[in-house]
Order: sequence, then structure tokens, then C-alpha cells
Amino acid sequence: MDEMASSVTEYTHSMVLEENTENEKRMRVSDQADKPVLLVVEDNNEILDYICQALKSFYTTIGAKNGEEGLHLAKTMNPDIIITDIRMPGIDGMEMTRLLKEDFITSHIPVIMLTSKGDIKDQIEGIETGAEAYIVKPFNMDYLKTVASNLLNQRAKVLAYFLGNKPEDTKNLKISSKDGEFLKKTIKYIEDHYATDFQINVLADHCNVSRTVFYNKIKGLTGYSPVEFIRRLKLDIAAKLLDNGYNVSEAAFKTGFSDVKYFSRLFKSQFGHSPSKHRVEK
Repeated sequence: MDEMASSVTEYTHSMVLEENTENEKRMRVSDQADKPVLLVVEDNNEILDYICQALKSFYTTIGAKNGEEGLHLAKTMNPDIIITDIRMPGIDGMEMTRLLKEDFITSHIPVIMLTSKGDIKDQIEGIETGAEAYIVKPFNMDYLKTVASNLLNQRAKVLAYFLGNKPEDTKNLKISSKDGEFLKKTIKYIEDHYATDFQINVLADHCNVSRTVFYNKIKGLTGYSPVEFIRRLKLDIAAKLLDNGYNVSEAAFKTGFSDVKYFSRLFKSQFGHSPSKHRVEK
């Protein structure tokens, strides 16, 4: 049995162990509610259990007892957010966060650091590793919930920012330069080939990453799956075509939708009104 996987604490009914072809054990998430996945890295069992139990209604929670386990799970489970203690044996929270942020596979995952030390130097060091937030123990659970929620909700702002529909408040937008370049490259390809019915692997190849990494990066940065992400971009382009005088059928066909009714239904779902009304109002 893989010692690291076997020592990971299991907190929800959705976490199961299954054997792979090499007879090793690994963790798998099968949460039908599709809740965000939260990885908590904490060597104090009481605090680890407290956080996981308090947040399990909002997240599928996974526990790790040190930075080594945290790194392993971050790379294999692709959590939506990580909460980590700083002081831990072996790889501590600072080093784990630095390694996560240096690795393109995990650099998009927001990290909240917890520590009993309130010295401003420690806070600065924590943020310099790439952590998105820093909370001093003892912490208020409602505050921790709010910080985590805000970090996940910023994904809508990230998408709007890179599509040019910049929200008013972007000063607190937290995204690394390499993740920003990845999104720009992806969006540029879609904008240049919006009439083509291309597959996800084409985009992944264009970005020089595997299909799995591409999926995880897009979902982690924007909150949408690659299929949803591409669809939203194409509908944004269709809206611009309508603004420029194209009729509904032309806008649909030019953005790769062969079924105008289906296109209209998706358009209304995204913009809150039908494409025909969009054109009339413009």
C-alpha cells in the first residue's frame, strides 16, 4: 500500500479507496453534489478535524498531516483550494506553497496559510511564497469560510478580466503571470478559430500541456470546464457579431453552432435574453 495515500485522513462519504492495476491504494473523489474540493494540510489532528468537519457542508474535504502529503494530494487530486498550517515537520507550509506555486500543474490553486505567529515578517514571507491569504490562529471559522469563498468567487472576475470585460475591482485579483499567459494563449486561439469545431486536445496541444492538465487549469482558473469555457467565449463572440449587424442565424453559424434553436437557448442562458432581442436592443 502506498504509505502516503494510506495515511491521508478521510472526512466525507465521497472519499473512497480503490485499487489500481499495480495493487496500490489511491484517493478518489466521487461527490455527486459536485462541491469544490478543499485540501487541509495540518499536523495538529484536532485542528485538522475541526476545519474539515466545519467546512464539509460546503466542500469535499481532504486531510493531509504534513507538507509532503499535501504536495502529493495537490498534484493527484487537483483541489479547488488549499488551507495549510505553516509550522509542520518535514516540508512545512511555506515550502509546500512555494513548490506548488512554482509548478505549473498546481500554480493556479489558491492557498490560505494558517499560523499562530502574528509577526508581520512571517505574513510577508507567507505572501511572498505565493499564498493568496494569511490568517493568524486562533481564527474565526466564519472568517475562514468567507476568505475561502471569496478566493473561489474571484474566478468569475478572472474570466471577465481576460475577456476584456474588466470588473471594477481588479486590484485584488490574484493570478500568477504564467497562469495569466496560459489564459491569454487559450483565449487567443479560440478567438482565432471560433468558427472551427475543434476538440479539447487541440487546445491542450496548442498550450503544450496534457488534456488533464488543461482541464484542471481551465476549471481552476475560471470555474468552468473547457467545454463550458469554449462555449462561453464563442457566445461572447456571437454577441459581438450581432452588435455588428449579423442576424441570429449568421451569428450562430459563424461561431460553429449548426442548430440555431440550440444556439438561442444557450445565448439566453448566458446573457439573460434571446439573441434576437440582443440584436434589436443594439
